[in-house]
Amino acid sequence: LQVNGLPSAPVVELSPDPATTEDDLVVTITADSVDPDGDPVTYAYAWSVDGVASTASTTATLSSADTQKGETWTVEVTPNDGTSDGASGSDDLTIDNTAPSVSDVSIDPDPALAEDVLLCTWTFTDADSDSDQSTVEWMVNGSTVGTDATLSGEFVFGDEVSCMVTAHDGTDMGNSDGTSVTIGNTPPVLNDVTLSPEPAYEADTLTCDPGAIWDADGVVL
Repeated sequence: LQVNGLPSAPVVELSPDPATTEDDLVVTITADSVDPDGDPVTYAYAWSVDGVASTASTTATLSSADTQKGETWTVEVTPNDGTSDGASGSDDLTIDNTAPSVSDVSIDPDPALAEDVLLCTWTFTDADSDSDQSTVEWMVNGSTVGTDATLSGEFVFGDEVSCMVTAHDGTDMGNSDGTSVTIGNTPPVLNDVTLSPEPAYEADTLTCDPGAIWDADGVVL
């Protein structure tokens, strides 16, 4: 009576390592199963997550759509010689954090004037759905002046005001993106215009006094 010899366990490896939830996990067999009878060997793939069997895949590839940050995925690869299964080979990998990104940074209002309160806004993207903990740096003519989302100050006509945002999700830093505006001219304002004399008569010469002329940009008129 001839007894079927069982194929040996394959040596398997998951990649990429490290991996994020944006990566497909791929099984590579680094050392093939060997069948003592010379029978051809096929492989069956069983995936599990955090110790629980998963039906997400039965092939050598697990889609990134099925993984989340912090999960530990294990694959068991079982050889079969057409008659019997052999010993399995396995590997596991924990899904790392994905660095976030920012884009579409804008300053409102634009154009901006000397007395405006400026608001910096941006689009935050994170594959792990982490909260936005991005940092903000305001600069006026190249000097840092603030780190909040809003900035108010005694701007001057012609100032170059920029907002630089650096993505952060509480774990990793992502890219930086920014924009800038130039402070525009604020129209001057006339205050306390007077006409004299008061009362006036037919023979009087009338005088118009514009009073104080106020300009937000500090221009003396």
